[in-house]
Amino acid sequence: MSFLDPYITLERVSDSQSITVYGDAEFTRDATGNLSVAWTDPLKARAPGARLTPLDLAGWLSSGVEQHRNRANAYLVITDPGGSLLKVTWREVDPWSGQLLVAQELYGVATLGSAKASVASDTLTLVVFRADYRHQRGSTRLEVRPI
Repeated sequence: MSFLDPYITLERVSDSQSITVYGDAEFTRDATGNLSVAWTDPLKARAPGARLTPLDLAGWLSSGVEQHRNRANAYLVITDPGGSLLKVTWREVDPWSGQLLVAQELYGVATLGSAKASVASDTLTLVVFRADYRHQRGSTRLEVRPI
């Protein structure tokens, strides 16, 4: 791992625990600001045989995500119990220059878009839904993005 590698860091707002995944990935933002990150042959480290699995990300993933926006342009997500609001920081490679871009960040909740493992290769897609607030279904719990 090098400071010149693309990476993504998921940090829980509630307790500041984080995980950083290094390795070549494809980063895509949509018109809403949601982020998709796709790895092919995802690696946790440069060591042979070290593979990223959905279980590695389980503590940072949310399920049953609904995203809403209010008139003040703030985003609220509603998730099933067990999710968490995250500060997501990443550096990606500029496809035109081949250089790493400056670190970018957003707040949101992460879900597993897809995961496929085979002998030949692995693919894993993480989707981060932009959010300023996260409400947990069935409770009064509300997580708020730090200002």
